[in-house]
Amino acid sequence: MPDAWWIDDPYGPVNPHKQKAAVNHAIEHMNISLPDLGKGFTATPVNKGNTYSPVVRNGQFDLMPGVYLLRRNDVKDKNVRKTTYKNITVDEYVAPSSNLQGTVLWNHTPATCIEGKPLQMEFEAASPYAIKKIEASMNNGNRWKTVEMQDQGNHCFNVNIPSELLGNGFLQYKVLVETDRDTTVFPSGRRGNPWIWENKDNMAYSLSLLPPNSQLILWDAGNDWETSLKIWNRNVTLVPDSAGNALLNARIDRWPHSDPDDQSDRQYAFTFYFGDKIKGRRDELIQKKKIGIMAINNLQTAQPMEVGLIDGNGRAMAGEVEITQNRNVFTIPLESFRPAPYLVIPRAFPDFLPYKILPDGQKFDWSSAEILQVVIKPGKQESADLEIKKIWLE
Repeated sequence: MPDAWWIDDPYGPVNPHKQKAAVNHAIEHMNISLPDLGKGFTATPVNKGNTYSPVVRNGQFDLMPGVYLLRRNDVKDKNVRKTTYKNITVDEYVAPSSNLQGTVLWNHTPATCIEGKPLQMEFEAASPYAIKKIEASMNNGNRWKTVEMQDQGNHCFNVNIPSELLGNGFLQYKVLVETDRDTTVFPSGRRGNPWIWENKDNMAYSLSLLPPNSQLILWDAGNDWETSLKIWNRNVTLVPDSAGNALLNARIDRWPHSDPDDQSDRQYAFTFYFGDKIKGRRDELIQKKKIGIMAINNLQTAQPMEVGLIDGNGRAMAGEVEITQNRNVFTIPLESFRPAPYLVIPRAFPDFLPYKILPDGQKFDWSSAEILQVVIKPGKQESADLEIKKIWLE
């Protein structure tokens, strides 16, 4: 069967002129090892319109999507196109035609890593034309290098970043996908020779190479609020501080009821999946001892706040802190965390469905923590005016 690709966010805005998915009939390599078939056999196309005839060498061959008859060399030729098996014939084949318009690339490389730590760039690529090679052109400061990637099969490519480029700084890189038709440069998607002098394509991917013992940022208001899962509230929004940095301002006069069956349970909560954000530093999770919060309380009374982590099994652990007016950095020791409910955010519909999934008593897996859960609770005052900048592990 042909490859099917999501080339745009399937949950994003749609319109008749925007392509979300694509089908591509591409030549793929196959290795077959069956005792009764052996290494000496032929592969003959049998579906209508398929004229691609693979050449088999030692059990390996290239093929296009379709139906093929594999015949051992010592078996006599026989027309089996109309042979039936139950309610199907051998030559039956239905698939949508190719509609992939150009070369596409998916970057799975982490956005942050610790300097000097070996790191591998990982990509997926697809094209309606045969891919000849993929290169990564990188620079860190005034050091430049272009390295060809290794084809790992199944449209996956990777390359190890040269050690001389792993020093503290920002590694900027572009990816050059060369096919038998043209060259496409990513992230811009520009086609043509990237080395010509009039090329003004300055778009590049960026990888932050941080000093050892750097904060492991889980959530940042400016970068992560848009993709956080929350219940809409007109009084919870981003605002700039005096330096122009984004803060999440929760200015609440009436606390929302999270559970319609329990009117006393009032809070405002949101969650954020940080698994991709820390991809290059996941091994540091079990080394961290505290969670840090940078926040400002604009009221005189302390503001209770619960910060929790959810592991890959859906189990939650959380700790509490009071945000006071005379400080803006707060920490909670991870050893003080206790089992907590997993909050279903956005709120499920109908309202009688559970909002909280209670702990099941099983052990929390710190190494697989991937979701941040933040709960702002009522304090001594009925209102809240809290500004949160970022949350990290240290």
